[in-house]
Amino acid sequence: MASPIEPLILVHALHRTGSTSLHRFLRSNIGSKMIGHRHIFVNRWHKSYTLPGKTLVEEHGKENWKVVHLVRDPIARNLSHFWTCDFQCNVKPYKPDINQFRDRFLLELDHWYGVNFIGNEIEPFWEIEIPFEGFRPPFTIYEDKIAIMRYEDFDCRNDLLRDFFGVSDVKYEPPRIQCSGKVGEVDDYWEILNTIRLPEMYVNLMYTSRYMRAFYSREEIDILRERWTKGVKADHPIIQKQETIRDAHDPKTCRVCVQYRERRRNL
Repeated sequence: MASPIEPLILVHALHRTGSTSLHRFLRSNIGSKMIGHRHIFVNRWHKSYTLPGKTLVEEHGKENWKVVHLVRDPIARNLSHFWTCDFQCNVKPYKPDINQFRDRFLLELDHWYGVNFIGNEIEPFWEIEIPFEGFRPPFTIYEDKIAIMRYEDFDCRNDLLRDFFGVSDVKYEPPRIQCSGKVGEVDDYWEILNTIRLPEMYVNLMYTSRYMRAFYSREEIDILRERWTKGVKADHPIIQKQETIRDAHDPKTCRVCVQYRERRRNL
């Protein structure tokens, strides 16, 4: 097998974790056309269906790729995912009722999908075992092959560029993906995040998972638990980071959301 001339880089992360923004950042600062972006290879809807991009990865050999995976507070990611891929697209009039949103969110979403994504997707596809307990924020590099970075630490992407890819000069800082829809739709989304209160049982289930304990400190978990159960926003970096990141987008035109809804219809 001939060695590829250009670096082989893939942002392989679950949707609603900032992967699109990170992919744009890497493509803007690394001189290679072989910088891919993929959410899913191990397809849970159609086990025998080969998703686009898998052949390309295997053609060059999995061992030749450098992979970046992003993790995010699972409750914030679940809420973002449910808003953009389920609730927002199917409810009219558009202005949501907070109680209706909460009830449907708790009943309809697969809440464990993101928490189990590394074990069900990243490890089996790349044939690597990731010791969660060895993670140190903002990112950790495993076997010089896979870097795991927290969504909340996106502002450390320049360090990732230097330490993982050996690029010290940042040429361009593309803006984060913003919503292409109506401003009011973005306001509704952030109003949901700022006002929703979730049952303590649900929050405790998410925050006692191995995933959460590996990627967030006990102090951060306690602060986030207060946010989702009581609406308390402490003056703490983890809250400030969540508040300053604006990642809403238009699900009517988003390729990922369109593909997701199409798969759901075909179940």
